[in-house]
Amino acid sequence: GKAQDAQYALSLMALDQLQELVQEQQAQQLQQLALFFFTFALSAAISLAVIGLTVRQTQRSMREAVDIAECVATGETQNIPQVSGKDEIGEIAHALLQVAQRMAADVENAKERAVVSERIQHALDTAQSCIMVLDAQHRVIFANRALQCMAQECAVSWGQEMPHLHVQALVGSCCEDFSPLPCMSLTHISSLDAPEQLKL
Repeated sequence: GKAQDAQYALSLMALDQLQELVQEQQAQQLQQLALFFFTFALSAAISLAVIGLTVRQTQRSMREAVDIAECVATGETQNIPQVSGKDEIGEIAHALLQVAQRMAADVENAKERAVVSERIQHALDTAQSCIMVLDAQHRVIFANRALQCMAQECAVSWGQEMPHLHVQALVGSCCEDFSPLPCMSLTHISSLDAPEQLKL
């Protein structure tokens, strides 16, 4: 009877130790599972935050690029937005910004040249001397009022001396139309490097 009691007691002790070991393993597994879920949740949150920031940055860069393109398309070069994006789309927006800024500078230069050109043309047109300007193709691109008035007054004599010249449309005429005047020959005009005063 004592031997059986001893074996029974040993069995109970082994069973208790086995249960403790199983409980420890289960606790470790639960800790590992909890750590895995925590790590997964943290990684997912960080990934979502990075994706959100990237999407917002991309949208901002796209908006900036679109705004610049609209300014270029409508010619509103005075209110060009600035670029803050540093990604690929931001680089495109920055390139568009440089184009828009160059266009704005070109527009301003063109306006200034137009004002200067208008003043020069007004001065030439109101001058009492007869003034005519030829382009590189030796065509008349400007004839002031004094010259046009003289052409009207001398239409008969000019028509006899220069039969190819249409006094009603001096602008657009070629220098050959003033033949046989030697001062209007291609050879003479090509040799000029400064304005010349002529007597017609």
